[in-house]
Amino acid sequence: MKALPDRKKRQIAAALTIVALAAGIAALMVSRVKKEAVIPLKIIPDHVDIQVKDVLFTDVGADGTKWEIRADKGIYLRKENKAHFDNVVVKLVLPGGSEYRMRGDQGELHTESRDMSITGHVIIDSDRGDRVTLDVLHYKNKERMIRTDSAVVHENDRIQVRGKGMVLSLTKRELKLLSHVKAVIKR
Repeated sequence: MKALPDRKKRQIAAALTIVALAAGIAALMVSRVKKEAVIPLKIIPDHVDIQVKDVLFTDVGADGTKWEIRADKGIYLRKENKAHFDNVVVKLVLPGGSEYRMRGDQGELHTESRDMSITGHVIIDSDRGDRVTLDVLHYKNKERMIRTDSAVVHENDRIQVRGKGMVLSLTKRELKLLSHVKAVIKR
């Protein structure tokens, strides 16, 4: 066998160096892609049975009451019979057809009784064009009543009423402000 000239040896060495460098870069890129593709495991607390994002819960009660609850996040606690919601919107349609939409920053539903509390920037809209804004509401499903001790503003196209504390009967469609009531009639 004849020895290769120096020029050929340098060309082969350069080619092998380029191939080795390209293989090293490719391996580095593949390992980075694999690291980015790994999804971290999220651990939920022991007392939480289910945790869900983009919640949609619907239910029809024995009396025909229809519930629709939407939330950015929901947590279900089976032992406590409670569900907690973040950024919650509740649509409630009563058997007579009356419709209410309640929304707030957080919500808590007692899964057996269907009683609910909503807190933080709470707004209630009715199908008749009424809007009630408050900080906290407590809904009692059996009585179809909403109660609060917080400041309340009720308004529609004819009137604006402010007060502190409220009882709202959804079946009678009757709102009572409990104290410090001031009203402005719009023309």
